[in-house]
Amino acid sequence: MSTDYSVTIRPYSSQDHATVCKLFYAGMVENWVPAYRRIVTGSAPLPAITQLVMMVLLYIFSSSILWFVLLECMVQAVFILAVFYLYWAYAREHLASDMKDKELSFWTGRGDDTGFFVATIGKEVVGTISYIKQSKDHLEINRVSTNSQYRKAGIASQLVARVEAVARDLNCEEIVA
Repeated sequence: MSTDYSVTIRPYSSQDHATVCKLFYAGMVENWVPAYRRIVTGSAPLPAITQLVMMVLLYIFSSSILWFVLLECMVQAVFILAVFYLYWAYAREHLASDMKDKELSFWTGRGDDTGFFVATIGKEVVGTISYIKQSKDHLEINRVSTNSQYRKAGIASQLVARVEAVARDLNCEEIVA
């Protein structure tokens, strides 16, 4: 993807609410597949170990290889549904709480310790990021999302750079996502 877009990073305004909520929801729902992939490949150790233990137990207690394969497919289906549900429930919960009001008061109404930025190309909102200062020198990044049409264009990097600048202004030495 080309990075020749003229991207503007600006503070959130209430007119951005619908687009911001759509970007957040789309980003969460899209990311359940990579999360499941991390479980299957072992990149997420605890769930991968849980899967391995379940597979071994299924093998031990299965009366035939056919039953083992059938039960393993059922277990994988349950894992897939569980991961999807967790991502969907997280998005739903936050859309109904800290992102419910058009002003995003949780992120914009608490002084310099919180903030919400959007990335725009022209008048179109194409990315989001928020932050909250957790302690004297610790800043946490949240709500990073980019329109799928503009991925790999450096928009998320520009949003993170903006929050890093805020962290320097707030004298925060540690940033976590």
